[in-house]
Formats: sequence, structure tokens, C-alpha cells
Amino acid sequence: MLPGIKRLNAIRNRLAHNLGAQVSDDDARIFLSCERFAALRAARSTGEREGNEPLEVLEHFARHTAVSFTYEFAPLSKAIAQSILEVRNSGDAI
Repeated sequence: MLPGIKRLNAIRNRLAHNLGAQVSDDDARIFLSCERFAALRAARSTGEREGNEPLEVLEHFARHTAVSFTYEFAPLSKAIAQSILEVRNSGDAI
């Protein structure tokens, strides 16, 4: 996700210096190059058109990143990850 996060910052900088700046197709490609994000978008599309305009992709990526970080550092998430690790290390089946 790091290339996408860096691109979010670059877009923020562009907008800070030029309010008429646009989100480009190249920006969208950077976001879609994040495998986890792209896979979730593909899995989520259920016949509905997933927004493919660069600004829509940016909004989805920003939302995905925020939720990922919120989950990644939540106490419950850490406890679940620790439990899974302990079970794997013990050789018991989940």
C-alpha cells in the first residue's frame, strides 16, 4: 500500500499548490497496483459498476487504507492475530 499512500500525499501536495489540479489515470493506476486493494475491489464488484474514474478510485483507496490501518492496530485485531499465531505454533488445527 505504500506506493498508493505516497501518491495520496503527492496529490494532496498538488491540490495545496493548485486548486484546479486533477486526479489522473496514472494516479488511479498507482492505487490499483496495490494487490490487496485491487483484489478487494474485484471481489466486491457484484455486477454493479465499480467506479473507475480516477477520483472514485482515489476515494476508494483512501477509504480502504483508513479501514486497513484502523483494523491493523485495533486491540481485538492484535488479540486475534496472536491467537492464530499461537494455534499455528502449537500444531493444532484451527
